[in-house]
Amino acid sequence: MTQTSINYGKVLYELAVQPEEVKKLREMNEQISELEEVFASPVIPFPRKEMLADKIFDGAGFSAHMKNFFKVLVKQNDVDLLGEICRAYQEYYNEQNSIVTAKLTYVVPPNEAQKEKIRRFLCSSQHAKSVDLEESTDAGLIGGFTIRIKDKELDYSLKGRIRKLQQQLVRR
Repeated sequence: MTQTSINYGKVLYELAVQPEEVKKLREMNEQISELEEVFASPVIPFPRKEMLADKIFDGAGFSAHMKNFFKVLVKQNDVDLLGEICRAYQEYYNEQNSIVTAKLTYVVPPNEAQKEKIRRFLCSSQHAKSVDLEESTDAGLIGGFTIRIKDKELDYSLKGRIRKLQQQLVRR
């Protein structure tokens, strides 16, 4: 992630743009592949791009702050950074609001009570107000689960336990 993207993400946060609106922009950018092409094209003059942005953003129900922010991206030729900017905004938003993002990987999906215990454990251990759990399945774990928070991994899987046991046996 570039410093430019991080700076733009912070600007979005300071403009008090809501996370739902940033998510909506990110999804729109992912779904409409031509969006970036059109707004980054040197062939299309800026006033035309500005009119197009007005139509798109007014029609999709975006706030004036978001529409004007997008126009600045177009004017600065930074539309290609939109995906990174949205990620940078989310990271900064989470940091400012004491929200931890954790990736939970498992073989068998945990029930809601188990997820709640994991959330409480992570809130306590990470000194956070809440936890945003991203879930994925990995049959290679054999059983159990892993939790990844930034560059730290908590391994409660059978695969991890077997690997740890092998390492202990090799050391002897």
